[in-house]
Amino acid sequence: MKKSEVKLRRTVNADNVAQILNDLAASIREGTVCVENGNEFVTLSTGEDVQFELELQAGQKKSKQKFELELSWRTTPPKMDSADDFKISSQEPEITEPSPLEAEDSEESE
Repeated sequence: MKKSEVKLRRTVNADNVAQILNDLAASIREGTVCVENGNEFVTLSTGEDVQFELELQAGQKKSKQKFELELSWRTTPPKMDSADDFKISSQEPEITEPSPLEAEDSEESE
């Protein structure tokens, strides 16, 4: 998949910010976020089972106040190492063949 990106930096009033946040929330609920700026656009799928990573930072310094919000997510689960031979449970497994250590122990005791 090729990289798509839309960037925006402008000064807006509180009503515009609130509308953008409302539109973002509604789009996330719908499962698709399409961001447009002129002829550029990027469409992001959020899906039902998506787990979001949320970063939020707020601060103030003299007369400047700042609020940063970053969301990220994956549309497909990350690839994991094969866990076929790994298991955690409260039950000991039934072993039909002796383990290599048990085989050594039984050979030594003979």
